[in-house]
Amino acid sequence: MSGIRTLEQRYSEVATADNGALSSNSRHDDDDDDWSSSGSDGNAPFLGDNGDLESNGTGSSKHQANDDDDGSCEDDASNAAGYSALTTLPKCVILCACLLVVSASVATLFTTMVGTGGFLGLHFGSGKKDDSNVPMLPWSRPFPAELLDKTTGSYDPNGRDFVNADGKTPPFWENVRDGKNSTHWGPCLPPRPASRIEEAHVDWPSIVQLNKKRTSDRAIEYPRYKPSPNNRIEANNTWGMCLPGFIIVGAGKCGTSSLYHYITGHDRVLPANEKQIHYFKYYPKEPMSWYLRHFPTTETFLGSGALMTGEASPGYLPYPDVAALAAKRLPGPKIIMAARDPLDRAWSSYKYNYVVPALDKAVKGKLMEKSVPEGMTEEYYRENHLFSFEEMLKAELKVLRDCFKPGGTGETRAREKFGNMRWAMNEFQRRDKNGLPPLIDLDDYCYGGKVKHLVPRKQWVELIEKNPDKIINVPNLHLVQSFIGRSLYALPLEWWYIAYPAKDIYLVCNEDMRDNTSDMLNRLTSWMGLPDYDFSDVIAKGMYNVGGNRGYDKPTPWNETDLEAGEGEADEHDLLEEREEEIPISAALRKEVLEFVRPYNERLFELTGQRCNWL
Repeated sequence: MSGIRTLEQRYSEVATADNGALSSNSRHDDDDDDWSSSGSDGNAPFLGDNGDLESNGTGSSKHQANDDDDGSCEDDASNAAGYSALTTLPKCVILCACLLVVSASVATLFTTMVGTGGFLGLHFGSGKKDDSNVPMLPWSRPFPAELLDKTTGSYDPNGRDFVNADGKTPPFWENVRDGKNSTHWGPCLPPRPASRIEEAHVDWPSIVQLNKKRTSDRAIEYPRYKPSPNNRIEANNTWGMCLPGFIIVGAGKCGTSSLYHYITGHDRVLPANEKQIHYFKYYPKEPMSWYLRHFPTTETFLGSGALMTGEASPGYLPYPDVAALAAKRLPGPKIIMAARDPLDRAWSSYKYNYVVPALDKAVKGKLMEKSVPEGMTEEYYRENHLFSFEEMLKAELKVLRDCFKPGGTGETRAREKFGNMRWAMNEFQRRDKNGLPPLIDLDDYCYGGKVKHLVPRKQWVELIEKNPDKIINVPNLHLVQSFIGRSLYALPLEWWYIAYPAKDIYLVCNEDMRDNTSDMLNRLTSWMGLPDYDFSDVIAKGMYNVGGNRGYDKPTPWNETDLEAGEGEADEHDLLEEREEEIPISAALRKEVLEFVRPYNERLFELTGQRCNWL
């Protein structure tokens, strides 16, 4: 299903113009305005794409430049006279002249770019000696021999680190495994050369020893430079940076924080400097160097013997254009999605994304709904001014049924936006030919935008008319609108299967995280290409991002999770609670919801080849 090229293919095609069509129409967390962006991925020398977004044939990006217009205008008569004169010349003369002009232009451009080190976004040091007649450094380099030394290195000299017991190789390590020169060392780009002809001097034995003494992740070094926005070459400089080997793309409220910290607890995995980067969703205008500076430097990564780094941004999953953009700028990583029983996930999201923010705003007197009295207790607001979980589910179900019907907005708008784009076109055609369910862009097109003041979505019009003194305007409405929608995991994940190869996508059932944590992690990390590891000490630390303000990086001991995960406080990982919590909806609605989500559950299991233990 995927048309994404390998990293080496990307590099070999770097000088070829990319005619692919992508668009990024993403929405900020706290408003309803859609925004498009056109950015650069930093001309990363091991990626071979500039990251610019182009519109499809049916519309144009808000920030798209007109490449056909050079800003000059000439008199039509002059143009006609010139054309007439050209047509009187022999075709061979015209062809030769054109070839000469093109050759001279290309030679000048290449000389200029290479001379400045700007080709492919690389920026070499200036160097003090005259090196104009000395051959430049080759693009491909061997992996540093010092790192494979038996006594002073950080990797097995026989290459056993690069193939695990199941025969899997971590992303980007194939060339090192096979002993081939490459533009990159595993997932990392070499440190910045001293000049066009002189490699950077790196004392690898000393760096290896230094990393062996590192006792915590706080000692990990991350790229520090902050390039000037006016210096494009420097801003696109990715020397000494490393690519993530895995991305946890979602889903929200499904345990991504714990999963991320369990994976990075492996002794051959280094964490990013923050769990949620959300580069491909909220910061696509930034160069790729901006993204990669969140991961360890080449010296730290290779000096510690790491095989992988990665991130977890649950906001990636729901958006097709994020999947396409990620695959365009970053082919090769493992894509991991965590999923949870749909009704449990919806209930957790209701508490965390609606109840907690609504009570917080009410107590602080910051509500938009001025009919709600100020200065009351949380219990008063909870009993008198919050919509129930049942009310919210019923309202959303109506909208989803209308959106999913044949010819509904979820299907038609997705086809209008993506149907003519190169990366998705074949999948639309395949589904049409075989009578398969249509692709649906749920988050962007099923819920709509603001209806009027105090009515932020169409699904709540009737609720607000009947209950004008209840709270609905809270932060992150895109999460509040989709308690059920974001539990239909197959719909957004199908877009990721178009963008990335199926072999590089893995589903984690969070029930396995609770009941069979070690076995689940061993299966997952083996698939990722990592060696065997005993996760007992990592798991024993507890759960992450539980209990309101603990944060993504702070574990809650297992014996405290029941106390921490009280109603309205449970975060993404309250699914891991040992206790069972009754969801307060009627039996009739429970049955209706389960019947609604079941076909999408089956669609997910068929897509991934894995089955979760859900009702």
